[in-house]
Parts: sequence; C-alpha cells; structure tokens
Amino acid sequence: MKIMLAGADQKTLDSAAQLVRSKLVEVPGLSVQGATDLTNGTPKYSITLDRNKMEQAGVKAEDVTKIISRYMTGGKDFNIQVDHKAIPADMYVNQVSKENATPADVLSQLAAETVNGKDGQKVRIDQLATIAPNEAPSSIQERDGMPFATVTVQITSNDISKVSSDVDKKLNGISLPSGVTYSIGGISEQVNQMIIDMSIAVAFSILLVVIITSSIFKGWRAPLAVLLSIPLALSGVVLSLLLFGGEWNLAALIGVLMLTGIVVTNGIVLIDKIERNRLAGMEFKEAIMQGSLSRVRPIFMTAGTTILTLLPLAFTHSADTVISQTLGIVVIGGMITSTLNSFLVIPTFYEWLARKNTKLRSQIQMKNNMA
Repeated sequence: MKIMLAGADQKTLDSAAQLVRSKLVEVPGLSVQGATDLTNGTPKYSITLDRNKMEQAGVKAEDVTKIISRYMTGGKDFNIQVDHKAIPADMYVNQVSKENATPADVLSQLAAETVNGKDGQKVRIDQLATIAPNEAPSSIQERDGMPFATVTVQITSNDISKVSSDVDKKLNGISLPSGVTYSIGGISEQVNQMIIDMSIAVAFSILLVVIITSSIFKGWRAPLAVLLSIPLALSGVVLSLLLFGGEWNLAALIGVLMLTGIVVTNGIVLIDKIERNRLAGMEFKEAIMQGSLSRVRPIFMTAGTTILTLLPLAFTHSADTVISQTLGIVVIGGMITSTLNSFLVIPTFYEWLARKNTKLRSQIQMKNNMA
C-alpha cells in the first residue's frame, strides 16, 4: 500500500510524510517502510570544499576528491565462481581501524586525512572543507511537474480489510499541512478496482440469467424460481466464511461468480423437468415431485464433483493470491447449501408462484363473467 502526498513544495511534503509515518507505526498489523525521519534511517553528511582555501594552500581538487572517494561506496570489483555460479563481490578498504566504528569516527578519520600543498606541506581535509550533517531528502519526486512524497506500508495481518480501515481512520485523523492532500495507491487500489469490476460482472451475469431463462421458459415464474438458487448459495458462502474465519475479498467474489453459473444450471435443470412434466399432462404436485426426484442424481453428481475438486484448495493456507483458500471455501459452502435446499425451497417456491398465478387468473375470469 502506498500513500502519496501532494499539493505543496517538496520540503513540506517530506515533513508531512514524516508525520504520516510516525502515526501509521501505531496501526497494528502494519509495517511502515522507512524511519520516521526524512533520511529513512540512513544518516547523510555533506562535504563542502572551499576553493579559496585550496588555492591559498596550493592543493589540487583531484587530490582531495581522491581521498574522499576512498570513504565512499565502491562498485563491483570481481566475481567469485561457486558451483558454476557467478557471485559478485565488492572489496573495500576499511579506513577506520576501530571496531564497530560510528559515523562520527569515520568522519573524524576523514577530517584528519592530509594532502600535499605548497612546498610539500601537509594540509588536513577539515582545513579545506566543511563536513556537516545533511537532512535534505535523498531525491525529489515529481508527477505531472508537481512534487510528491510517498509513504510505503506493508499489511502483515491476515485481516486486510480491518487494517485498511484502520489506516483510513488514522489518515483522516492526521492534521496535514495546509494544501497537502493524500491518495492511497499501490496494490490495494488495484485490488479494490478489481473487486468493483467483479461485482459488476456478478450483477451482469445475474441479468443475463434472467434474460435467458425468461426467453426459454416464456414466463416469469420459472426465472424467479431459478434465481432463488443464488441467495441459497450466498447463505452458504456467508456461513462458510464465518465458520472458517475467511474474509470477503477478490477470491470470494470470483467464487460467487463461479457459483452463479453452477447453481443456476442446477436450477434450470430442475425447473425445466417440472415444466416438461406439466406440459405432458401430469398433475401439478405429481409434476413437481417426479421432476425433483428425477433430477436428484445429476444435481448431486454435479455438486459432488465440484466439491471434491475444490477440497484440496480449501485445505491450503494460501491467502495472498487470487487462487486461494477463500475461493475453495466459498464455492464449497455455496454448493452445499444450494444443493440441499434447492430440492425443497425451489419446488415449493415454484408451486407457490404457480398457485398464486392460477388464483389470480381465476379472480380475473370471475370478474369478466360478472361483467
């Protein structure tokens, strides 16, 4: 997760980033990258050379920079071959003989270095340059020509939603400098957008189911009875997530999308058989009973194969990917409740709709006869 700050100059933004870091470290389950100062935990120092003093002492600039370069990080020097693998190695000369030397020890050693001046005279570095701490930011970041600062955090808890909510509350409670605004980006923003897209996909799939079933059955009773299988599956989704401590995330939405297709197919198979029985001239209750019993085997086989296929996924502990334990739990829970309830709830609901429609037709007919 990245919190981007904008709306002011770089110095103000860096101060605001420092404030945000210091507040976010209080959020449980959150790891804040970087320290709560502008240096991100790395002390920095600046060395300013005085050209006038160097000219008076007869010291060349390249002699001074050559000494300073010995104290700076060097590049790769050579490779070490180990088991046919090349390992890059850096070689440095320790300028301070003291063990566990501090930055002050290193700078003191640098200040005591000498270079040759006029007539072979030795001149110390601190006589030619000023060495002082530097609290300026390491880099300046810009977007569309405007500076911005970034605070990067990592969610370490399994309850991503709760930690994200705590971060939002903490950010809302921070008094940022005038003009500074923040936006949350990174992977969390992408996941939120994917969740929105998946929600739209689920809603669109339900709409397609209504259109297709209405065109096939040429009425509204059968589509409503078929759609009832979706909330029956969702009840199992909620129960399974509560039972196994899952969370509502992108994997859960993908599971719901899968369930929409599977359970609706089972509902169509069941209602289609009942409709065919009625067209064949069977009594209403007999058509429902015979249609439900004849579809027990195929529906249970479909549900059983789906559940057995997803059982290994449900027993994994991978929660940081799209194909995760949550997806398996959601699909299995929804399939169990939808399959068990579909043979009782869907035929009952279909019968209720049909009787209500028959009663309504009879009332209309009576009114027409009286008229």
